[in-house]
Amino acid sequence: MTPRLTVKEAALAARKHEQTVRRALEDGRLHGTQQVTGGRWTVRADCLEAWCDGVPCEHQASKVTDLRARRSTAS
Repeated sequence: MTPRLTVKEAALAARKHEQTVRRALEDGRLHGTQQVTGGRWTVRADCLEAWCDGVPCEHQASKVTDLRARRSTAS
C-alpha cells in the first residue's frame, strides 16, 4: 500500500507551498482524495511524484471522464 500524505506533508516533499498543492488538488492537476466534500485531502506518494515530474499519475491516466468538464456542463 502506498503511503498517504497530508497537504502539508506533500508540500514539504515537493518543496512547494501548501496553497500550491491545495490548488492543484482542487483543480485536478494533482490526484488526491477526500473522505467527505470539503474535508482533508490525502495524496498518494506516487501521485505526488508524478505531479512533480509533470506527468499524469496512473489514476489520472485511467480516468474515463474528466470531472471538471462534467461540472462545467452541469452549471
